[in-house]
Amino acid sequence: MTRSLINERSNSNYPDIRDYTSSAYEYGGNDSTRSSFSEEESPLPTVGFVQPSTSSASQSTIVDPNISQSDVVPPNIEHRLSRESNQSSVNHVTGWNLIRRLDFHLLLWPFILISTSSSIFSFNVDEILEKFAQVDQTIVDEDLKIVIFLQILAPVLIGYFSDKMYNSLPRVNICIFSLIPCCLCSLFLFIFPKVAFVYNSTLFCVVFAQIGCWTCVPGIIKEKFGSRFFAVNLTIILTAWCLFFALLNIFFQNTVVYGDESSFKIWLVFFDICFIFSLTMWIVYAKNN
Repeated sequence: MTRSLINERSNSNYPDIRDYTSSAYEYGGNDSTRSSFSEEESPLPTVGFVQPSTSSASQSTIVDPNISQSDVVPPNIEHRLSRESNQSSVNHVTGWNLIRRLDFHLLLWPFILISTSSSIFSFNVDEILEKFAQVDQTIVDEDLKIVIFLQILAPVLIGYFSDKMYNSLPRVNICIFSLIPCCLCSLFLFIFPKVAFVYNSTLFCVVFAQIGCWTCVPGIIKEKFGSRFFAVNLTIILTAWCLFFALLNIFFQNTVVYGDESSFKIWLVFFDICFIFSLTMWIVYAKNN
């Protein structure tokens, strides 16, 4: 009796259970095995499975009901978000792609000239102010120390503000913002040379000129920005700044920073240009490695 039932079932049209576990349902298979079962006869769950079809237009996907539709990001929005993130990652004055552009050099080289002129002005401020405003020599000597201190303080300010404002303000805007007060102070110096405010404005002129230069030198290590990297970037900037003055003292045998020698001022211009340009090349190296 049992043997006859087995033979009867083997000769019938019932599908073999081994067909259900074959490779026909392992995300593909050949067309003959996939087409042997219809959607109603398929014993496997088809949630999230793309039903095969001869035409691409008739393909349909059964969405998992457990997944919220709000969690699914449409392809167009996802593409836009990735595009915006890529645009924000290059929104600063660094990198090999930007150094080849004209607007980068239009920002960099005027700041190099402004920084050089501000350094020359800080070393000749006693002669300039005696000629125009007739300021007492002792007052000038005392305030020259403030000028030098502000030149060292400027990288600290630009390092802090550039890292703090990077997420909300592009660095190009910081460059332009630092250029405007410097130009206004210089213009005010030549138009109203005998006003007492002129001498005080020269201090701000030096600070904003240095800020403009150091804006072009942010994030030296691997484009790291933000407040947590501020200490690292600031340490590198101040170390390079101290090495710059140390080299000057070595070349001029411990000459006072605001010495009177004309050769010292010529070397200062040369070192100032080379120093800023070498730091710019340093950024390019860090960007490409």
